[in-house]
Amino acid sequence: MIMAKRYKKLPSEILRIEYDYLAYMIDDVCLFMEDKATDKKGNIDWNKLLNNNSGNMAMMEHAKKVNKRN
Repeated sequence: MIMAKRYKKLPSEILRIEYDYLAYMIDDVCLFMEDKATDKKGNIDWNKLLNNNSGNMAMMEHAKKVNKRN
């Protein structure tokens, strides 16, 4: 995510993911993680992700529901 931000590319572009839906999901997860790590002043603290399992569980449950539909 840091490389993507620095090079002004989507994370899926940095990873060279060609499958559109998978690329979308990777980009969405990265955005979700960055949002969870960002405080109200716009500062990013990646350590917040280590201390917050509820956000991770919510994302995993969402992914499970989406995969069941496909």
